[in-house]
Amino acid sequence: MTTPAPACTTRHIAQPFTGPVDSNLDSEKIQRIQNTALETAVLNGEVENARRALEKGADPDISTLDGYSMLHVAAKKGNVEILRDLLLRAKKLNPKTAIWGQTPLRTAIQEDNDPKAILECAKLLIQARAEVNIEDSYVRNTPLYAAAALGLFDTVHLLLEARADPNLGGGIAKPVIAAVKFPEIVRLLLERGARVSTPISGNYPKSGNQAIHEAAQLGESRSVKVLLEFKADPEAHNRHHQTPAHLAREELQKERTQATYKSPEVQAAYIQSFEKILAQLQDHAK
Repeated sequence: MTTPAPACTTRHIAQPFTGPVDSNLDSEKIQRIQNTALETAVLNGEVENARRALEKGADPDISTLDGYSMLHVAAKKGNVEILRDLLLRAKKLNPKTAIWGQTPLRTAIQEDNDPKAILECAKLLIQARAEVNIEDSYVRNTPLYAAAALGLFDTVHLLLEARADPNLGGGIAKPVIAAVKFPEIVRLLLERGARVSTPISGNYPKSGNQAIHEAAQLGESRSVKVLLEFKADPEAHNRHHQTPAHLAREELQKERTQATYKSPEVQAAYIQSFEKILAQLQDHAK
């Protein structure tokens, strides 16, 4: 599960300052004026006003009250143009937010952002040499985990090319588990060295589940096929001593006997998928 970033808040309620600066103001006051102009423009997505404030000397490394730098704000909003301008001047590429402890690169990867904007923001940050392997402070996930969980194949590929570690992350699950709904990402991660058998950690209901448990329980037969190709153990036990087949069989029974909101066609597809998974697991059992 990815963790959404909280809304950015600003210290000021001010309009961008675009006029001439009073020569009687001291340099500190001038800097505050320009910083306010930049912060307001970035928060409002105003490309020209942000550019003008930067040209007048605004500090691109200022942050909001909740610890969002201007890079965080632009990345979270998917504003490629503002992010590009900020990166020409910013010195701090990996600051962490005060609440979740996310870097700008991690903040760019949000569920409600356009995938193309996410990819472009990630490219800009990586080209500027932002670090790709920094974990969140709270849930300890990485940008790669977030991209995998959202099914962002191109962003996952970009991060791996930038040497993102597919086995990094102190959170409850690794990227390959996060990606089980997206078999092409599962394959890519495994090809790049992700460990197929690392289980979910911690004291959670799903603790001990490996990627193959998760894929089997969710009815993801294509991911089960990929995982088995990479030598996932079809008889692996989780902390409740359940195998992937056990979980798939439970879900199949639910689909056959319990009332469901699914249409008959969708329900039939789920039943077929679980039956296929059970056959796959049986074929690979020792």
